[in-house]
Amino acid sequence: MPDLSNRNRLGGAQSDPPHANPVFSSNRSKLGPKPNSFPSRSVLEGGKKFRSPFAIIFCLTLLFPSFGSPLSAAETTPVGPYFLVSDSSSIESFPLERTEVRVEIAGVIAHVTVRQDYRNRGTEPIEAVYVFPASTRASVTGMVMKIGNRTIRAEVRRRKTARLLYETAKEQGRRTALLEQHRSNVFSTNVGNIMPGDHVSVELQYDKIVPLVRKEYTFVFPTVVGPRYVSAEEHSSATPSAFTSNPTLKNSSDSRLPQFLFHLTLSSPIPITKLVSPTHEIETLYPEPTTCEVTLKPKNGYPADRDFILKYSLRGKEPQAGLLLLPPDVQTEIDTTTDTSGYFLLLLEPPQRIETKTLPPRELLFILDVSGSMHGFPLEISKAVVRNLLLRLKPTDSFNILLFAGSSSTLADSPIPATPENLRRALALVENQTGGGGTELLSALEYAFALPRHSGLSRTILLLTDGYVNVEDKAFRLVRENLDRSNFFAFGVGSAVNRALIEGLSRAGGGKPFVVTHPRFAARAVADFVDLVSHPVATDLSLTVDGAGLSAFSPRRIPDLFQGRPIEVFGKWNGSLAGALHLRGRIGSRLFEKTFPIAEGKRSRKHRALRTLWARSRIAELEDEYALNSDQTTLERIADLGIRYSLLTRATSFVAIDEIAVNSGGRRKVVRQPLPLPSGVSTLAVGLDAEGLAGIVTTGSESFPPSTVFLSILFPFLFITLALFYCGRSPVGKGKPTGGGRFPNAP
Repeated sequence: MPDLSNRNRLGGAQSDPPHANPVFSSNRSKLGPKPNSFPSRSVLEGGKKFRSPFAIIFCLTLLFPSFGSPLSAAETTPVGPYFLVSDSSSIESFPLERTEVRVEIAGVIAHVTVRQDYRNRGTEPIEAVYVFPASTRASVTGMVMKIGNRTIRAEVRRRKTARLLYETAKEQGRRTALLEQHRSNVFSTNVGNIMPGDHVSVELQYDKIVPLVRKEYTFVFPTVVGPRYVSAEEHSSATPSAFTSNPTLKNSSDSRLPQFLFHLTLSSPIPITKLVSPTHEIETLYPEPTTCEVTLKPKNGYPADRDFILKYSLRGKEPQAGLLLLPPDVQTEIDTTTDTSGYFLLLLEPPQRIETKTLPPRELLFILDVSGSMHGFPLEISKAVVRNLLLRLKPTDSFNILLFAGSSSTLADSPIPATPENLRRALALVENQTGGGGTELLSALEYAFALPRHSGLSRTILLLTDGYVNVEDKAFRLVRENLDRSNFFAFGVGSAVNRALIEGLSRAGGGKPFVVTHPRFAARAVADFVDLVSHPVATDLSLTVDGAGLSAFSPRRIPDLFQGRPIEVFGKWNGSLAGALHLRGRIGSRLFEKTFPIAEGKRSRKHRALRTLWARSRIAELEDEYALNSDQTTLERIADLGIRYSLLTRATSFVAIDEIAVNSGGRRKVVRQPLPLPSGVSTLAVGLDAEGLAGIVTTGSESFPPSTVFLSILFPFLFITLALFYCGRSPVGKGKPTGGGRFPNAP
């Protein structure tokens, strides 16, 4: 597998940061060849050279777009299910005419309002079913249906109750709408009893946190749902849930595609230093350094066949911090809520660049799963992570390694300095692991938290595992209660990673989850993970409060600030705006302190999302619990929060019902409303073969053009031809073994 230093060939990740080079050069001469490489194929095969022509064909075809294998990442781009191309006349009689999007971003919090306009051009009543994508981070907070001059505002109800109310109203001939969540990033809207000539507008609102992706905040509004592989049995199903997985697609060259209108306002407590859109031509207006308005350049609208992506930066030379407020009086201006609490967001933003000399000394504790299920590529990728991080350590850093399977053992009884000799011992220990035995994760975590640590150092605990355990709830609790002032990161690797464990542990530890499900995606994930963990900017952070009434912080313990990870602290208060927040910590060797009087925080109607996102953070914790035990009490608590804060969840839905019956008898046609094919994706990407639908997996806006589809078919054919020629000219299997399965860079 290629060297990590050439990771641009594996997904376009950037090369090692400049400050990494001195670390490598200081240790490389003493520790052998450059360490940041994955094991060669000969090593993975136990030391035998692998010269089968068909293996060569297989490896070469990995260089080209593959079919039916989705990218896996913990921080997902909005991705949806598979679609079919359809020419149904009933669909044409009820087209989606326009999508209008209004976005208000407050720092990293986005409030999105989406309005979709339809018209029944047919001659009979219909029920429309429209499936649409959204971010996995979205908190859907409301829906309004407008038909003619009538406006019906949806109410949030428990999911089963909402479906029953919708079906009853539909049979009674009343106009009604239902909004449900089917997957974390796929929603559906049912609109019943749309009469001939009716103009229908469905408006929904959602909030989301804008993620930091490769040092830039990246807001994505998904307008299409990319193809997804499904089985022939699923495809043939006629149930409504089957359509959620297999909605209808229009060819994106259709001139009647719905138009896309967009307006965005960015308001930040920190000056905006960069703002671009790689997908659309935009116009920007800066009323002040911390505010920007974004619109699409004047056209007759844009076809809704590609995601809208906006990237922006808020960094300066020093860590920046700001406080956003949503006081109770501002809430009552926005809606009729009776909530008397105020909500806030404290945002701590890392600097754009870091000087190596300012990086604080640190301690790394690796918890490496070497059980039987890790044998093969999961363990080899985990070794690459450990090796890369070890060789980035400075002599002032310290580390330790804990290996666990059926039992646990450590490299040393306490953290040891990152000297060349200690690094050599560590590399040899990790390199000799092959995988075997059970997976006693809980005892390994207990052992890790009981180990002594160096006071005054930034401590980071790194867990590398496939997560094949059944003690998740106990593990979450153990991490929350014992983390103290440590950072905790979970790196999941394997073809079927236990995501509930990896993401739950990351939330419990205040870290960022990383998941790799295939060797092809390893180089970028390892590079991102290593870069993140290698750059602690501010350490020993603490947040204290002056004034009664400030409560309900999330997270309670403030993690260290890393270059690739801003810190967001949500909270609420009761009463007046009195009191202050005090943030303290260290940047390198110097103290960092800043006070934020609540009364001086930036307050605005645009911060409306703070209330629901605070609730969503609590629901996420309950979702972790429910994923582990499916306890009905936990589900009820999710439903209660969903109803109180008007949120779409796994337990709640939105339903809107008109009081007037317009369709006596309730007879109607069901229309599966189509979405356009993603830009650049041919209808060839959607076809039924012997095993189901064979199509291209697209992620976000990264769809493949038709030429790429053609080449992905052509090149394997050429390779087979060359391989057959090769078989006729060269002997196979005469290579000598290279050794006993050790890493080529072993000391």
